[in-house]
Amino acid sequence: MKSNNFKYSFFSAELTLSLIVSLLTISVLSSSCSKNSAAPAAAAPTTNSGASCTGSAANFTGTSYSPITTPTPSGYNQMTVNVDLDTGSIPSGGVSCGNYANEVCVSVTVCALDGVTCKTIPNILLDTGSYGLRVFDNLLPSGLTPISSGGSTLSECVLFGDGSSEFGPVEYAYVQLGGEPMVAVPILAINSTYGTPPAACTNSQSSPDISPTQAGFNGILGVGLWAQDCGNGLYNSSSDGTADCTTDSANGQYFTCTGGNCGCGATVAMQAQVKNPVASLPSDNNGVILDFSSTNPGATGATNATGTLYLGIDTQANNASTGFTAMPADPGASEFFTKFNAYSSSTYIPAFIDSGSSIFFMPTVSGLTDCSVSHGSGWSGIFCPGSNTAESAVLWDVNLGASQSVSFHIGNGYSLFNSASNVFNNLGALSGTGAGAYFDWGLPFFFGRKVIVGIKGVNDTGGALGEGPYWAL
Repeated sequence: MKSNNFKYSFFSAELTLSLIVSLLTISVLSSSCSKNSAAPAAAAPTTNSGASCTGSAANFTGTSYSPITTPTPSGYNQMTVNVDLDTGSIPSGGVSCGNYANEVCVSVTVCALDGVTCKTIPNILLDTGSYGLRVFDNLLPSGLTPISSGGSTLSECVLFGDGSSEFGPVEYAYVQLGGEPMVAVPILAINSTYGTPPAACTNSQSSPDISPTQAGFNGILGVGLWAQDCGNGLYNSSSDGTADCTTDSANGQYFTCTGGNCGCGATVAMQAQVKNPVASLPSDNNGVILDFSSTNPGATGATNATGTLYLGIDTQANNASTGFTAMPADPGASEFFTKFNAYSSSTYIPAFIDSGSSIFFMPTVSGLTDCSVSHGSGWSGIFCPGSNTAESAVLWDVNLGASQSVSFHIGNGYSLFNSASNVFNNLGALSGTGAGAYFDWGLPFFFGRKVIVGIKGVNDTGGALGEGPYWAL
């Protein structure tokens, strides 16, 4: 029997079936910078117990570096995307792709600022629900450059809706996606033992990701709606790119590390924040297209699958948006709406599209029996209909203007998880009820179609679909 762990994203963090029950009441009316949680965690404390944080907080302003240009062969703006299939040779200390159903992976090259000391890291989780690159530090090349202010270095503590967290130093690195030029961006070097972490990223308050083996991935590449992970309107309703992390040291996400103590809050200019590397590309920087249009796992699933990530929108012949309809997302909550008539014909449910979630999370309706009825409380929240059940919904943009009708299926989760297959387009679980209901259109939604993610806050706002944040189908 394969593991019944799966990903649950807005980032992308490991979620066992037993955790679903505790998540059902969490609302997604606001979004956090997290990896695989449909729901945000509360703001972290800005100090550790006993930490001394007197005086003014450090302000990390960041540095600019020029891209390193390389020859651009045909197809340089695309990346191979595998589901439950390795994207390269597994490095020492790393893991394969396929530790849970619907794990979607890419390879990313990371270099020190000399542009020469490099490693290509396979089996990085591709996540359209988060922003920035986060890699376990034991897999990174040596010589990355810490971001510093005076005698302090910058660290980040990221919380996820499933109770997990990631912590480590923020460091400059050159990152190469596909055959694009290398771009220098801040990344998170995941290291739960780096100094003394803030309380929220310790075992007493969360479940820190401590290794690739424990987490199930080598890192996370967030290519979602925003250029930065905390300078993008996520913490207020403004769309001007200003957020608490740039002005408020009590932001609960970024911290100073001084003398081994990493528990004091810091303000961080957008230039120094962990950044979506797509937004830094010289030209293909306004979004991505994730293409699984030729992938159809069918009612019983498939062993593995392959797709393509195209970098940029309307910047090359291979990333045209012809025939797509943009669905703007709310600039504060990063959501649009879903109208699910089988649930309520008059209710617009908050929703988002997230490749890092390996399953549909949605309200329950008639016919979607809970697996716990036949298979015990450990399967609570997973849907187990008697047969592969057809459903339909209408996706609406945040202004209730543009809309798209979609059809999908929900299969018997117990049977699917216990089959020989690993890739599914019909895994479903309960998101919540009443005011807590939401739609997480996870990886199953991507199979059989192309999905565009338009990034907010980049210089290139070209393309027929306009400026992000938006999804487009």
